[in-house]
Amino acid sequence: MLARLKLFLITLGLISIAVMAVNIAWISHGSHARDEYDKLRANPYYMLVEKSFHKVRFETLPMLEACLKGSSYFKKYYLKRPATDAATLEHFTCQADDTGDEMELVGDARSVILGLVGDIMWVGSVREDFVDQQVLEYLGGFDVLIGNLETPVAKDFPVPTVLPDYLTYNSPPQLLQAFRHPGNGKNMFTAVSLANNHALDQGVDGLRQTMQWLREQGIAYSGASFVDAPEPEYLTICKNDLKIGLYAATYGLNFTPDLRAADVRIHCLSSLATGALSATDHEKIATVLAQMKQDGVDFKILFMHWGFEFEFYPDSLIRQAAYAMVCAGADLVVGCHPHVVQPYEVVYVNGYPGADNGCRVEVEDLCGVPRKALVLYSLGNFVSRMFTDDCRTGAIASLTIAASGDKGMAGWKFNGLEHVYNKVPLLPGKGHRLMMYDDYSKQVLSGKGLKKQNTENKLVSLTWEDNPY
Repeated sequence: MLARLKLFLITLGLISIAVMAVNIAWISHGSHARDEYDKLRANPYYMLVEKSFHKVRFETLPMLEACLKGSSYFKKYYLKRPATDAATLEHFTCQADDTGDEMELVGDARSVILGLVGDIMWVGSVREDFVDQQVLEYLGGFDVLIGNLETPVAKDFPVPTVLPDYLTYNSPPQLLQAFRHPGNGKNMFTAVSLANNHALDQGVDGLRQTMQWLREQGIAYSGASFVDAPEPEYLTICKNDLKIGLYAATYGLNFTPDLRAADVRIHCLSSLATGALSATDHEKIATVLAQMKQDGVDFKILFMHWGFEFEFYPDSLIRQAAYAMVCAGADLVVGCHPHVVQPYEVVYVNGYPGADNGCRVEVEDLCGVPRKALVLYSLGNFVSRMFTDDCRTGAIASLTIAASGDKGMAGWKFNGLEHVYNKVPLLPGKGHRLMMYDDYSKQVLSGKGLKKQNTENKLVSLTWEDNPY
């Protein structure tokens, strides 16, 4: 047993060293690939020639094949997949200015300011003050704050701190305890999603400890539950007399022990691994949303761990899955997992009125009531020490939700996105800083700024070529 453990640790060390070496090599390499990437960054409409590694998607591969394609993974990790086809380019360029119609609050209408963030990942043994005051003050303006906790927080397991990256995560309590409200000192996270591919990085015991710790902190969660303490399929958040429903699910897990005998379960929609939502998984979502409606939920949120890593734009199958979720009753679909910010779009249901800019997405559901929905395909990494600026930049989405005259329905206004940046030390831990993007730009880059990819829904067209670099 000890020999196996040593072999496993040595393997992890070698992989981490390889990741760091590839990162350094690509940074310093003056190759054709890097030249094209630099041109792309300088001009978002540069015609990138797509290579074979851009199209490798590890979410769909068995373990052995994924290992054999390790070099392609590292290339995609560093260079990303920054382009898309011409039709998607045209669609999202047209969608860029569409945030839905303006919503006016009448009289003392019940309302909630909702904040949403992306992946909260392992960054080592951080201090409880690693979050800048400006970030805390901005987050303090939300009535409800939700994010994706993509790491166990399990006290009986060690927190990795030596290498720059690991295959399995575990984080200290400070990762979330740092988000204290500047005024009342309470944790600002209302709820987190636990449904992601890292949920079982420390096994069933690690997930169980994470759930118990969140309960002790007063942070609700969706996406996982205890079998012996039956809970609803979705989480209910009540604020300012509004009822918000949250259902979280993941395409899959990095480690898949037999959960049949375990006392926890995780919401999985396995068809999302390929992007195509199956009839069975669609029925699961439709059932949950129907239950929300029956329970009088005013605003229905789906938190989906989906899509493909390091791709700046959602796959067409993911977009179709999102539309199906909206048709089933979702008001907001939030995506995580790509580790970069992707575009968003408004979906109009049953002829909901609003400006037609020539690229409106219109669908119909069985209810027939006009409404609109918002899809945030990926908010990127909120807290992370992954390589490259794109993986260290995340978006914070803001919505105002207000009660309507119809029971079980609420109107919403999209207030836009703000961005944060993770200032990462060489080794994980104490020097990590989470800053507002603009503050980082001013303080560290002397006003030069970073190149925020996709924060304005801008796309890059491409041509196809299968030969690798």
